[in-house]
Amino acid sequence: MTPTVDYLRISLIDRCNFRCQYCMPDGDELDYVLQQNLLTRQELLTLLQNVFIPLGFRRFRLTGGEPLLRPDVVAIARDIAALPQTQDLAMTTNGLLLPDLAPNRSMTQDYSASISA
Repeated sequence: MTPTVDYLRISLIDRCNFRCQYCMPDGDELDYVLQQNLLTRQELLTLLQNVFIPLGFRRFRLTGGEPLLRPDVVAIARDIAALPQTQDLAMTTNGLLLPDLAPNRSMTQDYSASISA
């Protein structure tokens, strides 16, 4: 039996609010993607619905950089969670901005988060 690959990591942004040794070693020059060159919320949904879900992807993880720096991260998470094919939605975050989003209960109810320190 061939294993099924159904897990997709989606990098929402390349920026981070920390400068950890792990992903930004001293001396490395950082060349960020311009905001206008990031995929839009609608482009992400279109790719999921027309490419990745038909290929069998059902579990999604939002990553970055720090995905909570993306202004529309709550809307993106809601959109992905609302897709009937979504079986799991998670986020990898450093957690610093989570308290700012805590009043938005949809941010914490429907998916899990891996918080790295």
